[in-house]
Amino acid sequence: YGNRGLHLGWRNWQRGTYLPPYYRGLVIYDYGRYGLHRPPRGYHWVRVNDDYILAAIATGLIREIIRR
Repeated sequence: YGNRGLHLGWRNWQRGTYLPPYYRGLVIYDYGRYGLHRPPRGYHWVRVNDDYILAAIATGLIREIIRR
């Protein structure tokens, strides 16, 4: 409450859009455990609810989405 920029919860993620900064701290380091491929250089996997999102580390640009 009181933070109009914070919109946690379900979102319809789309490739080519940007992951908001408040989700970028949810990085998955053990991606193999989740059946995910190794992220390319400059990218990391982020888990948001049941979605796995491959996003650019610097900008949050979404490259891939896996919905579970």
